[in-house]
Amino acid sequence: MKKIFLLLILSVFSLSALAQDFTEEEGDLIRQAYEYSDSGREDEAIAIYDGLIKKHPDISGLKFEKAYCLYKKEEYKAAYKILKATLSAKDVKPEFFAVAGNCQDMMGQPDKALKTYQEGLKRFPESGYLHLETGNVLIAHNHTQEGIECYEQGIKADPTFASNYYRAAQFLIDDQPVKGIIYAEMHNLLYDPNGPRWAEISKALYDAYNANIHFEADTVRTTFARDRNIFIDINAINKADALLKALAPAAQEIKFSDAMEASIDAEALKAAGGQLTLAELSAIRRRFLENFDADEQEKYPVFAYQKHILDGGHWEAYNMWLLREGRPDEYMAWLQDDADALEALFKFLWTSE
Repeated sequence: MKKIFLLLILSVFSLSALAQDFTEEEGDLIRQAYEYSDSGREDEAIAIYDGLIKKHPDISGLKFEKAYCLYKKEEYKAAYKILKATLSAKDVKPEFFAVAGNCQDMMGQPDKALKTYQEGLKRFPESGYLHLETGNVLIAHNHTQEGIECYEQGIKADPTFASNYYRAAQFLIDDQPVKGIIYAEMHNLLYDPNGPRWAEISKALYDAYNANIHFEADTVRTTFARDRNIFIDINAINKADALLKALAPAAQEIKFSDAMEASIDAEALKAAGGQLTLAELSAIRRRFLENFDADEQEKYPVFAYQKHILDGGHWEAYNMWLLREGRPDEYMAWLQDDADALEALFKFLWTSE
């Protein structure tokens, strides 16, 4: 699973970046090696890299690419040997440490892997990859909370790196739906809509709202704040910073839940037979954006994105698209009538400043 996940997210050197230091003929060879590697023909890719390494022994990127091919072949010891020699190079990249640590973990050395990631983070503290891989190894070895914290640290260090949002959302969306929803939406704003994880997160987002908005006997209640009783360690009471840190998560959940509850139109839900339609969820989320505490909104860039989309006049199309996997039939029916709105949304998202 770890290997597959890495292959999905690891795109270390763009082809143009690696090829720019070479002749045109060598650039063509590098492109050929990429194609071989992408199609599972690692041995042929390695043969090309070996030839180029002989000509350019000081370019660590070539050695990394060879090691990465070996990693894909599950030849972890050989891959690590190559990578270890590159970690002190001037042209070292965060991904060198990431894959080196992954090799160690796959060889049954998780503690050494974590040390390698930490060495990388000392050099590259803003690397989303290294925070991600640290979290992955911690969770794989039953240190779940510490792993989640690594993903959240990665989100702060590199807010444009989608994979930390993905992993944090996976682990939080059921038990801590407020954070889970926020991270899930940010993932889908940053991640390729045609990628394998986008549909998964779209459904998880809708399901999280649906699981925490309850319509019963003409009344609405929400369960985004799972427990309104806040328990504080006695040692934190007289320490202001510790007390605020302990209160913050529960207070955020309560504010979120209260704002969400105030945003729900019970009559509209009743008219829909208690079903949380995409259209009604879009309306709820719009009202929530108006109701939610402004200071809380500033903590997460997703709300700035939402306001930008709302002000641009694309709110309904955005929500239909974002949440479509939760009610695909409703989405397809909407799309038949509003395909132009979706096209306009895409132009807005990817061409507007």
